[in-house]
Amino acid sequence: MNLTEEAQGLLPYQFSQSLKLHGLVESLVRPFQEIEQLIEKMHHGCYISKAYGAQLDTLGDIVGMKRMGMDDEHYRAWISVSIKLNLCSGTTEEIFEIIGIMLENQKDFLMHEYPTQTLVFTFFSKPKVPLQSFFQIIKSAVALGSEALFVHAQKNSFQFDVTPFSKSQFAEFFKETI
Repeated sequence: MNLTEEAQGLLPYQFSQSLKLHGLVESLVRPFQEIEQLIEKMHHGCYISKAYGAQLDTLGDIVGMKRMGMDDEHYRAWISVSIKLNLCSGTTEEIFEIIGIMLENQKDFLMHEYPTQTLVFTFFSKPKVPLQSFFQIIKSAVALGSEALFVHAQKNSFQFDVTPFSKSQFAEFFKETI
C-alpha cells in the first residue's frame, strides 16, 4: 500500500492539482510510509536475513534471545528459532522447521509419533549446536503434555534413551564422541 498516494487521493477536488500541497502531503506521510515498509519487511522475515550487528541485538532483545558471543550468522539462526518457538503450537511442521534451522536444513533426522503423546526423534548425525540447548529447544517445541525421546543412529548401532533429560545418557554419548 502506498500511503502517499492514498493521502493525496483524499485531498478535496479543488486542491487535487496543487503541486505544493501534494509536496506537503508527501513530506508529512513519508516517515509513516518508511515505517510501514520496515514493518512489512519484518513481517515477511526479510529484515532478519539482512540485519547485522546492533540491529540483530535489538531483534534478539525483542524475542528474548541474548547474543552470548555468537557471530551474526549463528545469531540470526537463533533469533529465527526463538521467533518460531514463540509462535509454535507444537505441530509437526513447526517442529520440523525449528529442527531444520538448528541442523542448518540437513534432513538427517526422523520423527515418529506413538500413542500416549510420545515423539521419538532419530538423528543420523551430530547436531552442530550445543546438545543441551538442542534437546531443550525440541522439548519446548513439542505440544504440551507430549514426551520427546531421542535416538542416535549411527551406521548399524542405535542408542535409545528414555531417562529424564537431565540424566540422559544420550547427551553423554554425544559429549564423549564430540
